Amino acid sequence: MAGSVRRRILAAIVLVALAATTVLTVPLAIVTGRREQEQSRRELENIADRAASMLPSPLVHADVPIDVPAVEANIDVGVYLPDGTLVAGAGPGRPDPVTAGARFEPSDGYVGDMTVHAEPVVVDGQEVAVVRVAEPTAEAASSLRGALAILLAIDVAAVGAAAAIGWFVAARLAKPVGAIRDNAVRLGLGDFSIDPARSGVGELDDTADALAETARRVEGMLARERAFSANASHQLRTPLAALRLTVETEMFAPRDDHAVVLAEVVNELDRLEATVATLLDAARGRPSPGQPFEPRFGADLVRQWSGPLAARHRILRVTEPQTIALAVSQPAVDQIATVLIDNAVLHGEGTIEVNIAVTDDNLSLTVADEGTIRGDLGTLFERHDPAASGTGVGLHLARTLAEAEGGRLVLSNRRPTTFRLILPGRDAPPAPGDHRPAGSDDPSSPLRPPRHRRVGTAR
Repeated sequence: MAGSVRRRILAAIVLVALAATTVLTVPLAIVTGRREQEQSRRELENIADRAASMLPSPLVHADVPIDVPAVEANIDVGVYLPDGTLVAGAGPGRPDPVTAGARFEPSDGYVGDMTVHAEPVVVDGQEVAVVRVAEPTAEAASSLRGALAILLAIDVAAVGAAAAIGWFVAARLAKPVGAIRDNAVRLGLGDFSIDPARSGVGELDDTADALAETARRVEGMLARERAFSANASHQLRTPLAALRLTVETEMFAPRDDHAVVLAEVVNELDRLEATVATLLDAARGRPSPGQPFEPRFGADLVRQWSGPLAARHRILRVTEPQTIALAVSQPAVDQIATVLIDNAVLHGEGTIEVNIAVTDDNLSLTVADEGTIRGDLGTLFERHDPAASGTGVGLHLARTLAEAEGGRLVLSNRRPTTFRLILPGRDAPPAPGDHRPAGSDDPSSPLRPPRHRRVGTAR
């Protein structure tokens, strides 16, 4: 491709140079030809004037010779009387039409292969002689050919210089074009590490920048898709397991009221839908819309983790206020809490404590267990494998969700292992019929006395 571009640029520059030299040379050649003809005519005219000035007066005397000026061997100078008699110099025996036509006025023309100039000699109003000067036409043509040869040499030199410059310019332009082609091939092969090379040509630099920006966008899109797939695989395990457990339990021990199990299934399906929506928002880099915090959040956690914790003989305690008058992203909080509790179940020990509180218009959620965090804390929240769906995904996703909501997730203690989530909130209007109970010490406090929930079986 680069070779083709180079050849086309070179051909275009050479064609432009040829067209320019042709446009300039043709009229210049015409002007040069006319100038050569005029110069030849003036030379013959000057010789005729010199010959006329050398004529004796009176013109014809037997003892007075008539001289003509010395000129080049190829130029004939002759003196004719009005009756056509050649009295001096060289020329045809009888006047030619150009010489015969010189009556009181100079005459110019071509006779055969000769260029002829005839100059009448007038004394006291009487034409006493005619001076004829003739030169071969080939002489003027030779001079014209010499001038045209010089013009042609200049044209060849100009086209050659244009070709040399064109080769340089074509190579300079073809190099960035080749780089853009190579980058496009790399992009098509899945290599998004495109660093646009600067060529100094604005249009090519803009094209290279646009291709690099496209590579970055495609890489970002693919990264978000991979992250969504990994996050979805990781986060959907818990609600799917709960849904499966609900259905299998009902199959082996059906309850009399089917509406209860259907309500549980619908609730798990709602959690699945909320999980997918939250992960999509995270993949697209946009925060979820704020909404009043759900008062049944703790109860949902207790119900969600009752089965897994009972199987492991573990305990979950949830402490939360009865009312939280903050607008936050409930799905984001739910996903972060799910990650932290799942992390505590799989990697922690003993009782799991979940505490929800409001401090300085911020929602605070802590998840603690009796285990110990070991290893490098600097890589604790890093995704170890972009394609992973298990280890190395949850904490990274939880911090990503927290930062997308303008909050932060930190490890506040190694032993016992304690993670803390801080999310900024904004005031949310109280729901209709929501009244604070009498006896509250601080009417402006957003919290009612905390409720404690416990789930699991002690070992």
